[in-house]
Amino acid sequence: MKTQYLDHELILMLQSDDDRQRKVAMSQIYLANRISVLKILSHKVYDEEERKDIVSRAFETAFLKIMKSEFVEKSSIRNYVIGIAKKLVFKHYEKKKRSSLYKATINVTPDDLLANDEEEYIDKEWVNTMMGHLCDKCRHLLRLWMQSYSFREIAIQLAYKSENSAKVSKHKCLKKLTGIVAQYQSLKTEQHVNC
Repeated sequence: MKTQYLDHELILMLQSDDDRQRKVAMSQIYLANRISVLKILSHKVYDEEERKDIVSRAFETAFLKIMKSEFVEKSSIRNYVIGIAKKLVFKHYEKKKRSSLYKATINVTPDDLLANDEEEYIDKEWVNTMMGHLCDKCRHLLRLWMQSYSFREIAIQLAYKSENSAKVSKHKCLKKLTGIVAQYQSLKTEQHVNC
């Protein structure tokens, strides 16, 4: 039995109906590429558990796409897995960024008033104040986006014609919010100068 297979052979094995061949192909792909994918991600994801999780998901995604014949042999399997891993890293941090932004915008509760961390309370209050200057639809759209809703879900929930309409509206709302924040910052600076 052959021990090392070429990429095109591994692809055929993954696409076959033979479970044994699939397992052999998955094993070879994983063992041959795991360390290089981990090394590349070590510069992007510092938490070891998160890095291992992303690597596992990258291999799972690659295997599924190859089995469904969605892989076009323009690159090596190794580069394909690395590309998927990089996209997952981007999504991971995008979700984290949105989540932390969302946490700062949720309405302040009475428990927050009792919290010792004044800075966190001020951030929530400040962001809520800035968001309060937006129209209801913009505020709702941005909160959904910060909660990692897809643009399709946002479009349905807010009755936009398409996902692209929701994306354009999000961009416009963020631009408005940025303008509001910039205006607030310039007023603060003027107040300090005029003192």
